Amino acid sequence: MNRTLTPPPGCALRLRNYREDRHCVSCVEGTFKDWLGDANCTACPLGTYQDHTGQTECIPCPPGTFADETGLEECKQCPEGSFQDLRGKTSCKPCSLGRYADQTGMSLCNKCPVGTHAPERNMSKCTPCPEGTYQDWMEMSSCKPCPQGFYSAQPGSLECDLCPQLESTAYIGNKNCSCTAG
Repeated sequence: MNRTLTPPPGCALRLRNYREDRHCVSCVEGTFKDWLGDANCTACPLGTYQDHTGQTECIPCPPGTFADETGLEECKQCPEGSFQDLRGKTSCKPCSLGRYADQTGMSLCNKCPVGTHAPERNMSKCTPCPEGTYQDWMEMSSCKPCPQGFYSAQPGSLECDLCPQLESTAYIGNKNCSCTAG
C-alpha cells in the first residue's frame, strides 16, 4: 500500500530510509515553510529572522537591528554611530551631523548636548568644543569661535567669558586674554 503524506506548514518531507518511508522534519531556525507540500524549507528573506523551529513565517527585524543575509536565526545589532528606526530592514542608517549613537542596537541617535558637536556622520560620541570656542545649542555639527574681547579656556564651553578689565583678545576664537597697550 502506497500512502501519500503531505507535510503540514512548518516542516518538510524527508526520506526516512532506503524504503522511502516519509516523515516530517521541522524547519530549522532561520527557515520557514508556509504551505502544504513536499517542498523544502525556505531561508528567511533579507530583513527577517526566525529563532524557532517548525515555523510558517519569518519575523521582521525590530528597530535597532537589521538582516543583510538570508536564513538568519537572529538579527544583527546596528553598530555604534548608526541606527535603524524601522522594522524589517537590511542595513542601518548613519547618525546625522550633530547626533551620535554610543551603543549598538539604537533605534534613534541622540542629540549632542550643548558644549559639544558631531562634525561627521556615524559618530559614536560627541566632541567637546575646543578652547576658544563654544556651543550654546544642542545637535550641532560645529562650534562657534569666541568673539573678540571674549575667551574660553576650557573645552566643552557653553559660552565665552568676557576678558577682565584692561585685557582683551586680538582675534576671535581665543582661549585667553592679554593686556591691552595703554
